[in-house]
Amino acid sequence: MTKLLMTIGLTVGSVGITLSQTSKNYPQTKIVMTINARIDSAFNYIVPIPLPHIFKKYKNLPAIVKTDETEKWAKAGLKRTIYFEDGSTSKETLLTVVPHSSFSYKIEDFTSQLRFLAKRIEGDWLFTDLGNGQTKIEWTYKIVPKNFIFRGLVNLFLMKNINGLLNNASTILKIDLERQTQSLNNKNMIKTSISDNSSSVLTITKVKKPWYAWRGVVVKKMVQTIPEYIAIKGLNEKWYSFTENHKLFGGIYFWQSEEFANKWFNQSWYDQTEKSYGQKGIVEYYNIVRIDNFANVQTQNCHYWAVMTQYNSEHEQPKSNQGLIRNVVLKGKNNENYYLSIWVNKNLAISFFKNKNVKCEFYDTPIYLNNRK
Repeated sequence: MTKLLMTIGLTVGSVGITLSQTSKNYPQTKIVMTINARIDSAFNYIVPIPLPHIFKKYKNLPAIVKTDETEKWAKAGLKRTIYFEDGSTSKETLLTVVPHSSFSYKIEDFTSQLRFLAKRIEGDWLFTDLGNGQTKIEWTYKIVPKNFIFRGLVNLFLMKNINGLLNNASTILKIDLERQTQSLNNKNMIKTSISDNSSSVLTITKVKKPWYAWRGVVVKKMVQTIPEYIAIKGLNEKWYSFTENHKLFGGIYFWQSEEFANKWFNQSWYDQTEKSYGQKGIVEYYNIVRIDNFANVQTQNCHYWAVMTQYNSEHEQPKSNQGLIRNVVLKGKNNENYYLSIWVNKNLAISFFKNKNVKCEFYDTPIYLNNRK
């Protein structure tokens, strides 16, 4: 039986075709992943991806070595032959392509032993824009057996390995796309440090987030409040924020003076947070000593992370490290030493602070508002 199932035709595909809806009983697997890439970038990269790049040998399933399409694989109706490392082939047809939304395919005419078990393979991909530069991808892979007996054999001997193969392919795609996103962000950066002394006070707010409000819902609410914060006198910037565990939300504010901050965070502000969320919000004050900017910042739909660090004189602060956007030197109300560093993403922030003996607090900062005129 193992020899019978040694080779199988595999390829990339998408969603919503008639064939894939014929029966819910066909053996199938589904891969779901979230990628830090825009939906158009993800779609345009995945549809024509060279199959040998993502389909490597997995246990008894052979790798793909080449395909023979004569034009870019991006139009419904195209056909190609897939060649496997064991010498077998299969035929693939691209069935549907809905730009930046979905695409689908089928594979048939197997020359491997799979021809005795299956009529065809159906693949569907669905792309969903999650906002904030993220895309949800759902990849459904279905084998249409020749009869119910072979259906049981496919489930028993093939599906576990197929799931592993698809997971490996998905991981390669995710790494590729997120590297592209990071590279694009780096190209848009200004690498020289620019001093900024227009803000004198920084505040960080923390408000209890309702347990039922997931991140995406709260971010949409944040976007709706932007006009309100644009109108606040004396507010230079706001980085909308979540604590690392996403149990608290709020913002990191840059003020022209403490007087302006106090006018906003008055008793009415504390009362309103208590009324709305069951407990009063927290406001932390810091005096700004120096601000060094290392990169341009998008005003919305970003995925930056900020780190508040309490340090001693021996600790080396970040300067021009990879992914560093800004470093802000601060003094606490009792003259403690702090700095706030803002990074392109969480991984680069963690990489800098790894193995450093300092106290850090991480913030997810999805939106940046610049009020400077």
